[in-house]
Amino acid sequence: MEKIEKAAPPEEELPPALQAAEADGPPVISPVEYKTVDAKNVKIEWTQRGDDYIYQWHPKRPPKYAEDSVTTMIVSAVDPIMPRETHVYFDLPNHEMRMNFWTIRVEKIAGRPGAKVACEETMLKILSEIDVWT
Repeated sequence: MEKIEKAAPPEEELPPALQAAEADGPPVISPVEYKTVDAKNVKIEWTQRGDDYIYQWHPKRPPKYAEDSVTTMIVSAVDPIMPRETHVYFDLPNHEMRMNFWTIRVEKIAGRPGAKVACEETMLKILSEIDVWT
């Protein structure tokens, strides 16, 4: 019985983008290292990824209010901190995935004047003081 080998297409037939991807090797996936702020009623995990800041807001006990109301409270607390042209995204908890926290993503802010103080000090202070239990 003859062994049949499947021939790879010649390199000149591959699109340039695919040739470049093969030359670079597989993409590298790096783990996200979060820093943690442990406040009285919440735990906040946060990180900077490129120009973005990502926060995960974990209440230590179930909030008294509905998730939409809690999201509105978080938006109200964060809104005065960030400049108008900054995109801030808020994600509700996903209980199907057992993600019982809110995610706040501030895009393309790193490197702007005052961004480090706003994102690493003021934002963390405000998020740690949001009260959803009284």
